[in-house]
Amino acid sequence: LVMELGLGIAIGLTVRLVMSALSVAGTAIAFQTGLAFAQNVDPAQGVQSAIFATFMSMTAITLIFLTDLHHLLIAAIVESYTMFQPGNVIPVGEFAEVATTTIANSFRVAIQISAPFLAFGLLFYLGVGVLARLMPQVQIFFVIMPVNIFLGFVLFALLLAVMIRMFIGYFESSIQIFMG
Repeated sequence: LVMELGLGIAIGLTVRLVMSALSVAGTAIAFQTGLAFAQNVDPAQGVQSAIFATFMSMTAITLIFLTDLHHLLIAAIVESYTMFQPGNVIPVGEFAEVATTTIANSFRVAIQISAPFLAFGLLFYLGVGVLARLMPQVQIFFVIMPVNIFLGFVLFALLLAVMIRMFIGYFESSIQIFMG
């Protein structure tokens, strides 16, 4: 029973690590658009997170159910009884390797998802810094912040479908690990 519980916890934590990619990406997007302090409760992660992270997590969970990827999760649970025979010793080393790989891949996907916003933030704040040096008497960040938020929302609206599609592909390939 303890081994089965440990196996279930390991598989559940792996799926949670996969889902954390959206939380990291949403937080990076929020920092670049100036909305990092606008936070609410993220039911997918069980913590407070940036609004973009919560929205992306809820959108991804909805699409997981709409695209029937939840059947893949159920099949992975069923397949786990074939891969890990009940009563055998849990391969802790393999789970540690899978966890490390999953963390690295989740962070990679999060950075890839938020890359347009990282580039936007770099260019935008570089321009704002030059403008602040040219007009030191104007509180430029106070004037520019609404523009930053507006452009962030426009960029988010334009790229949301691509970002979520990228995550759904990553989610599907990550769950395939447990399918053998």
